[in-house]
Amino acid sequence: MGKRIKRSDRYYIDLNGDEVERMELATGAGYSLVSTDGSAIKDFERQFGKPADSTTMHACLGWWTKLGNVANTVLNDKADPGTLDDAALAITEHVEMTEKGIWVEKTEGTPRGPKYDKDILAGALLAVLTRENKAKGDLANYRGRLDDKSYAAKVRARTDVMAQYYKDLEARGNGDENKAPAAIDDLA
Repeated sequence: MGKRIKRSDRYYIDLNGDEVERMELATGAGYSLVSTDGSAIKDFERQFGKPADSTTMHACLGWWTKLGNVANTVLNDKADPGTLDDAALAITEHVEMTEKGIWVEKTEGTPRGPKYDKDILAGALLAVLTRENKAKGDLANYRGRLDDKSYAAKVRARTDVMAQYYKDLEARGNGDENKAPAAIDDLA
């Protein structure tokens, strides 16, 4: 069996975001994906509460565990292992979904990560590229390119494209023509 490659660092942080030595001193936790040379590729940090509080300490452990699980699901996929950049994107998407109150769990037979409608995503990309006078093809061209995971990850990393995607998705009724999104007053 080969030597295990370190792919992540886990650490405690205080209220200022500075690393601390012990969990009892922590108000939050950090999780970093690291390259083979040990340098951080992407850091994910979260504050949870007061130091030496049971909820804070359990939340720190949960943060490390879940982000590690998301990364490992991508990196260790038997059929199609992903890169550290793919893992970073999956973690980012997981965190964004939880911030919207959505918990996505991989189950047997389902692909990893949230699903995106590639037709809508291609349209959003083309709209942004057209606005910027950068389009070099038609909708079918960009839809076909989204089948390349690396290209699709780069597209989803663009906040301007994703803003257009969600705008277009909402205009379509979120896939359910009879279900309107919640009114902003209901979310306040």
